[in-house]
Amino acid sequence: MTTIYSIYDQLAEIIAHAEPEKILKMRASEDVQQRFNVLLEKSKNEEISRQERDELNHFVMVERLLRLAKMKCELQVIK
Repeated sequence: MTTIYSIYDQLAEIIAHAEPEKILKMRASEDVQQRFNVLLEKSKNEEISRQERDELNHFVMVERLLRLAKMKCELQVIK
């Protein structure tokens, strides 16, 4: 049975093989980082709407995917 985590792993593997050096340098833009920080603060203060919570969850999923891809890239660069 395929879980969402195995799907993330598969996507991370594809991303990691694209151009490892570029993937390792990827960072969120300042605007994206600021939006994430606003949503995170709202969540901590329990002042977040359902739509904002959904947006925050997407940020977290993408961040996890990219972190996993970066780990795989690091393994490729080391080899």
